[in-house]
Amino acid sequence: MGGTTMNMSRHDREGTMKQDPFRARMEVQCSRIERYRQELAKKRGRPVSKDEAAQQWIEQYAEAFARDNDANRNGTDLINSK
Repeated sequence: MGGTTMNMSRHDREGTMKQDPFRARMEVQCSRIERYRQELAKKRGRPVSKDEAAQQWIEQYAEAFARDNDANRNGTDLINSK
């Protein structure tokens, strides 16, 4: 899961998002999963693997994420949606 857009300026990220919305969606999703992994590890008091966090996040949040992402296709900035 890593994001190459993390090292890009906001202007560059927005340009990438306009050019490739699928990639942008995946970058945002990976970022959310990583944040979830960190929160889960803190809550459990132990490390949580990326795979474990991804599986749980997908089961719990992927449907809502997809629904919200579809609603944002009208031009809303995905980077700022949380």
